Amino acid sequence: MVSVERVSFQTDGHEADERLVREYVLPAMDRLESVDGCRGVRFSRFGRDPRYDRSEIVLGIYGDYEAVIERERSRWDELVADGLAGSWSREGPPFPDQPESVRAVQRQAYLFGSHAARTVYDLFDDPPALVDEVTDDAGRRYGMWTALHVLTNNLGYGPEGEVDAYELLLRDRLVALTEIRDHEFVRSRIDDLRSELDDLETTVDELESAGGFDYYDGPE
Repeated sequence: MVSVERVSFQTDGHEADERLVREYVLPAMDRLESVDGCRGVRFSRFGRDPRYDRSEIVLGIYGDYEAVIERERSRWDELVADGLAGSWSREGPPFPDQPESVRAVQRQAYLFGSHAARTVYDLFDDPPALVDEVTDDAGRRYGMWTALHVLTNNLGYGPEGEVDAYELLLRDRLVALTEIRDHEFVRSRIDDLRSELDDLETTVDELESAGGFDYYDGPE
């Protein structure tokens, strides 16, 4: 099992998170991963949690994290001195009570998510919202959610597995929102989802009656 250590950088909120990510975290990833023995670096943002008046960026360092920390700690001290972070501290490994198989999958997912996020920063100065106000003629709203489908499709995952993943993700985020917001907010969103599912079932019935629709015509 690959060992891991988390390093937390406290900040003053979303704008400070954004600055730290752009000015330090993203440029540092390749340098940190080039340290002999490092098996990957990922980062997580926590600035969207309204329960706290401060936020944090957490680096996850896999492999020989002691070598990475020894090489980088003076830069972290400079981040604090320059005001990009309020402080930094070591936080130990994530998910210590999880089975090794779960931690192995989480490592892959977090590393991929971090590097994919860096690609978005590299490509776009102002990426669209997850669900944007842009709509088609049928009123369907678009946004970065479309990229989630394109990504899973281009990695070779099938639509059934994609639906299973979104079901798990939806449940995970709604449970988290019971703490980040409140239980009544989540109950309201569940009611909204029930209504959306009823509408979806109606759409399926209509498509069946119409004999389907032109989803993909196949290669010529």
